[in-house]
Amino acid sequence: MGADLNTADYDVLFTGITGLTVVFIIACAILVGGNRMLGRSTKHTLMTCLVLTLGGVVFQWLSWIASGNPELNLYQKIAVAAEFSVAPAIPVAAALAVKHNKKARVMMGVILANMVLEAVSVFVPLVFVVNEQGLYERGPAYPVYIAAYVVGVVYLLICGTFAVKRSQGANYLALGSIVLCLATGIVSQIMAHSSQTSWTAIALSLALYYIYHNDAVQKTDELTGLLNRRTYERHVADLGGPAQIYLLDLNDFKSVNDVLGHATGDEVLSQTAALIRHSFGRAGLCYRTGGDEFVVIVDGVHARSPRLPQSRVDYFLEALEAAREKNPSLCGVSVGYAVLEHGGDVDEAFVRADKMMYEAKRASGATRGGRAKTEAAQ
Repeated sequence: MGADLNTADYDVLFTGITGLTVVFIIACAILVGGNRMLGRSTKHTLMTCLVLTLGGVVFQWLSWIASGNPELNLYQKIAVAAEFSVAPAIPVAAALAVKHNKKARVMMGVILANMVLEAVSVFVPLVFVVNEQGLYERGPAYPVYIAAYVVGVVYLLICGTFAVKRSQGANYLALGSIVLCLATGIVSQIMAHSSQTSWTAIALSLALYYIYHNDAVQKTDELTGLLNRRTYERHVADLGGPAQIYLLDLNDFKSVNDVLGHATGDEVLSQTAALIRHSFGRAGLCYRTGGDEFVVIVDGVHARSPRLPQSRVDYFLEALEAAREKNPSLCGVSVGYAVLEHGGDVDEAFVRADKMMYEAKRASGATRGGRAKTEAAQ
């Protein structure tokens, strides 16, 4: 047990770990490919990450097998260059699975620059060196490769943070564990390149990332980006107060679909949901519970704040009216709310909010849907 591993034993151990990592990646690819809840773009991006990781694992193993054999120097250099080229690309590709933005082009530029540097290192000792004995050594430009990898991980963290905010999730710890796993693998590799931990860490991180992303997809309404009804029902089941409950219903939304078409109706729902999230999202969780029905639940610390529920409603209605001036297709929205005290009756609070909402609907008079029908007739 206490004896040191000889070279042959280490080769067998490393080959075994590589084999297990490959099987793990293939299993993840099967799960991603068979998941019908993921969008096509997201699925393709995750599959790309897995393929890159598989390539990195194989290239690492090939460079290790060629190590110490001067006759295979060129092959080892190519394998190391390929491995170092794909590693920084993986966190960037994973980030693009959840958020596409203008900085993506900048990140792709960083990745391409690193790839060029690795390719040059095959012939000029920059990022790495393979000496005459066939042994790998770090070159003077090795920190550039590490910088490219760190930039990719930071980019993933930033994009993931925005995605968490957008989906109203509380999965910052899950996102942090993914980044920590990536960082642990690369730090261990920096401290001792013979540890060969970076690709196993990347493979584990991608599995965690898939679980994290899949969980967000299952909780989110695809059209509006708000939390879905299943998540809402779980929240209500655990609701004990104090809390503020807001029910929102679009006025004459059916007329928008009938007169202006379902594409316009979807756009109305999306824009209205964005306004709801903007108005209530910092304090509570926003749900789409039906076709044109939305619920906001404010509990925890924000439910104890001195801000009155009516002030939140007024803020939303003002934002809605401003948006309707720019987009007349938007419907009016009737809102009702109720305050749930600690230990109060949840069902009774929803009944009060529902009653207030329908009173607002009756008092609204002519709604946007009715005007749309009139305008179409003219």
